[in-house]
Amino acid sequence: MSTGDSALMISISGVRGVIGPALNAEVAGRFAAAFGTWTPPGAIVVGRDSRLSGPMMRHAIIAGLLSTGHDVIDLGIATTPTTEVMVTTHGASGGVIITASHNPEPWNALKLLDAKSLFLSASQGEAVLAILHEGRAVHRRWDELGTLTEDPAASEVHIRGILNLPWIDRGAIAARRPKVVVDCTNGAGGEIAPELLRRLGADVVEMNCEPTGRFGRRPEPTPANLTALCERVRATGADLGFATDPDADRLGVVDGDGVALSEEYTLALAADFLLAKAPGPVVVNLSTTQALDDVCARHHVPLFRTAVGEANVVAKMLEVGAIVGGEGNGGVILPKLHPGRDAMVGMALILQFFVESSRPIAALHAALPQYTMVKRSLPLPRPVTDAELIDIARAAFGGTLDTVDGVKATRTDGWVHLRRSNTEPIVRAIAESRDPATASGLVDLALHRFSELTAVRGG
Repeated sequence: MSTGDSALMISISGVRGVIGPALNAEVAGRFAAAFGTWTPPGAIVVGRDSRLSGPMMRHAIIAGLLSTGHDVIDLGIATTPTTEVMVTTHGASGGVIITASHNPEPWNALKLLDAKSLFLSASQGEAVLAILHEGRAVHRRWDELGTLTEDPAASEVHIRGILNLPWIDRGAIAARRPKVVVDCTNGAGGEIAPELLRRLGADVVEMNCEPTGRFGRRPEPTPANLTALCERVRATGADLGFATDPDADRLGVVDGDGVALSEEYTLALAADFLLAKAPGPVVVNLSTTQALDDVCARHHVPLFRTAVGEANVVAKMLEVGAIVGGEGNGGVILPKLHPGRDAMVGMALILQFFVESSRPIAALHAALPQYTMVKRSLPLPRPVTDAELIDIARAAFGGTLDTVDGVKATRTDGWVHLRRSNTEPIVRAIAESRDPATASGLVDLALHRFSELTAVRGG
């Protein structure tokens, strides 16, 4: 999808851009009005993360929605999974999440939900964009406008849903009283995550939990960004640490030795715990660690892979009746609660695993198959087609090629996935192998061949 403005990223992941000429109140209001026109009658839920541009975006988006005749339920600062939960709780016709997720502070975005709290499919998104581009947004008369209400109880509803999951034993956790350091990078999870952990029975140490929008670290919960959390875990003698991104749909884990685990192992730990209790299908995307294949084999359940993008994973999960799924960026999806990535669900499952196993997080991680994943990217100097990426993979790697999303080449010594990002103007290369040097070499070769391609063909 394209708006004709290269500074805006329009994809299956939503609408996002840097606040300013690209994304501003006017643009946000027009997108909201197009979405309101497309959405069937009924209320629309709106939640936002803590970014400094959040209040401006909130006012513009709510105004756009009210103008199309929809009532709006404003959650204020709320995590992405909390907003998803509240769409179905209120029986709403849709939802808007104002967040740029893992992007830096200058960015913001609109993520659009349907009545089932699912992110819009590609065809649904195209329908909204058609209304926008063709100027078909319907603005109602003065006496047909929607009304605005607030719901301050959204976090409590979300927390209760997690506490009531059949695999969570608050008594067992409280009896152990594990010490947990939680770092929410001053994002939307800053209040709900510590509160959930306390209600589970943990002794909580807060870090970057003021929802100021001034991120306390780089926003992605990856090991490279969690050095301060690792130090705090060691300094406090904590059993483990948790880290979220600004909208709290992704989770990073630090073990009791103060070592940050690859975000790829967040889902692997949660799945290993859950599948022992409730075996069933698992769905992940093409770029998620091969450790999930091994975990699923261990529990004798099928694993399905999809194109990158939460909407793709969720659609397949619902199709096959998956018990758990997600993405290797730290995104755990538990459809029993709601069909979306949820850092708080991940915290509860991993904390329960830790308590029940009576083993340190480091030992639980060591019991999983160990792979090294390398992720790198390059700017897109010009539009690049999937066919060009496939040519690179076929010539450079051989092996089995999967072309569902860009191209993934799988060989006996590892795999490499080359694709255009849905959220940034870059091409991503991700590789994994049991041998770190092999994983690094695969990525280097992929990006080298990409650079050659764009240089020769007009990059």
